[in-house]
Amino acid sequence: MSKFISVSIHLDGAETLQSEMNLLANLAERSTEVRQRLLDLGNLSGHFRCVDADRPAAAPAHEIRIRLEYSDALGNLVAAARAGDFDEL
Repeated sequence: MSKFISVSIHLDGAETLQSEMNLLANLAERSTEVRQRLLDLGNLSGHFRCVDADRPAAAPAHEIRIRLEYSDALGNLVAAARAGDFDEL
């Protein structure tokens, strides 16, 4: 008999991450510079670092929280996009 275990993974700052990735996607549709920078970065999954993974004391046993941060290259692109500073691209 197999026993299944359910684990909930919560990504801290998921709303901010989604918002910033949407911003880049929207800008890439309108700007060849942004599009090229994203292409130069390649596979974006390699541009996130897990900086913290834990189970808070008050959380249920099946819950894990993960905090990610951008690589320097993606972080710089996101910062320039937020600021509207395309000279930095």
